[in-house]
Amino acid sequence: MSSIYQRALGSDFHRLHPRIQARFGFDSTDGRASIGRGTMEEIWHGRPYTLPFLYVGAWRRIMFPEQGRNLPFTVANYAYVDS
Repeated sequence: MSSIYQRALGSDFHRLHPRIQARFGFDSTDGRASIGRGTMEEIWHGRPYTLPFLYVGAWRRIMFPEQGRNLPFTVANYAYVDS
């Protein structure tokens, strides 16, 4: 099986830097995850009418309504098969 990125890019996937290939080249059968850590210099949101959408995104754990500076973060991507 190939990753969704390999399928989307086809033969062009191999033109990516090897570290990018490693980051996006795994699938659900590999039992791997891609973990990123860092510091966001600034996060902010748009006008007040966007807040309800951000709160819905927060419920799904894909967005957040907060704002701030120099915030540490961790992002974990897992390949899995929907059941």
